[in-house]
Amino acid sequence: MKAIINKLIAILLLLVIGCISVTSCNEGSNANDGGESGSTGGEGGNTEGDAENNNGGENDEAGKENEGGEHEAPIIGSSVGNKVIPMDLSLINGEGTVNVKDYEGKIVVLNFWGTWCGPCVGELPEFDELATEYDGSVVFIAVHSVQQSDEAPEFIDSNYPDSKIKFAYDTPINSAIGAYFNVFGAKGYPTTLVLDKNGVITYKHTGQISGDILESEITKAIG
Repeated sequence: MKAIINKLIAILLLLVIGCISVTSCNEGSNANDGGESGSTGGEGGNTEGDAENNNGGENDEAGKENEGGEHEAPIIGSSVGNKVIPMDLSLINGEGTVNVKDYEGKIVVLNFWGTWCGPCVGELPEFDELATEYDGSVVFIAVHSVQQSDEAPEFIDSNYPDSKIKFAYDTPINSAIGAYFNVFGAKGYPTTLVLDKNGVITYKHTGQISGDILESEITKAIG
């Protein structure tokens, strides 16, 4: 009986010693993990600090580059917010060509019209007045349709001989595209676009517009 009791005591002692050992390992392991975590946290803190102190400027610059860089540049297209599609157009009653890309740095009003179009002819007097008022800061380009374009020179000579508007002929591109007018997905005449100083379309309208509305859109584009 005594031998059995001694044996039980020995087993209990072994169990107690084992528990103590296991607990010590776990605590040591936790302490080590904590240390590593602390080191990692320290490194993380330094990294964040470095990013804040050293890379912060670079990140800001990168942000600025992204804001004004190639990735953020407006795509070329025909919708508001797109950079306008450029094209050389022959001047009416003059030599040479006109192209919207030559006027970056200025506001441009691009108008598609025709002598055969009543609303087009109806809005031209106010366009002419604004072209004079904003001469030097806003460029007005009026592109006559390929339809009845032979009537344009006489009409302009009779009605707008000294106008600041740059009158040009539209140009057929090919049978698939049509003309410059069609490039903008225009639905009818007249169609008017306002371009900001970077050649980005800020306003697009099909139909006759008043001088007040156009001037308001010009003001918005100027900023």
